[in-house]
Amino acid sequence: YPKERGDNVTQKEEVAIFWDVDNVFPRTRDVAAVVDRLAHAVGERCGEHVRRKITVRCFGNDVTFTKRTPGLSYGETEEHTDDDDGGGSAVKPPQPRCPLCNRVFPSSEVGERKLRKHFDEVHARDHIKRERRAAENKGKGSNKRRGLSDKDRKLSARFREAEWQLRTEAKTRRRAAADDTGIANLEQRLVSASVNVLCTRLAKTAPGQDQVADKALAKSAKNLWRSCVSREEGVFVALVTHDRGLAAPLLAYFAERGVRTLLVADASSAAFDELAALSSEPPLDWATIDDPAA
Repeated sequence: YPKERGDNVTQKEEVAIFWDVDNVFPRTRDVAAVVDRLAHAVGERCGEHVRRKITVRCFGNDVTFTKRTPGLSYGETEEHTDDDDGGGSAVKPPQPRCPLCNRVFPSSEVGERKLRKHFDEVHARDHIKRERRAAENKGKGSNKRRGLSDKDRKLSARFREAEWQLRTEAKTRRRAAADDTGIANLEQRLVSASVNVLCTRLAKTAPGQDQVADKALAKSAKNLWRSCVSREEGVFVALVTHDRGLAAPLLAYFAERGVRTLLVADASSAAFDELAALSSEPPLDWATIDDPAA
């Protein structure tokens, strides 16, 4: 949803949606439509004075992504038929694509190897050259402290983010290829909707301790903010969860740094009013996004 309106565009701001799917699970089978409504609703809250680049990142454990089917309660199953309308049919994962130059590769093991080789030989090599220049320039002139020029610093931050994206997307494609049930699980449907998915293993934790997926979400959000600061860009963070233990400290963290935030949660949840007070923008009710007709 990039949008530019002439003189109204005064700054570049990245809009990132962090979705805690363990906590907020879609009740409708058309996950792509849910993602579109979510991105549109968040984009409307950003205002028209920014150049919007919206990314959706989804975090959850392997049980949520692979064992639960959107539109069904936990433990329910659905039958797959050849004349299925698409709600329960298997979703073809997207082709391997370079996150830096958008070059597309074949959907096969050979294509995955070519993508990795391309990334290492082209982008990783350029990154190594920048690091060497930084080491040579460190302590000289205006680069006495940082070593990297402003341009190289932004490119290095973008490379590290793309490297993380390349690893997570490759893992998602491998899991989708290995699933032979004939029914699209949540992970496959999110990937087909161009959502960055990070699937973690479900681990037992002590009472009051954060789940692995929650820690990964918080770390990713903070790293994105640091990356945008290094590129001298603004960031708008939308958090889809009503988990008090995850959302409260994260919203407070961004509030201290002047980052605009938006809470998307179920208005009927016990923590909604408390978390809404920490959001810099008026919160959105998840029910209006998940199933507007309900």
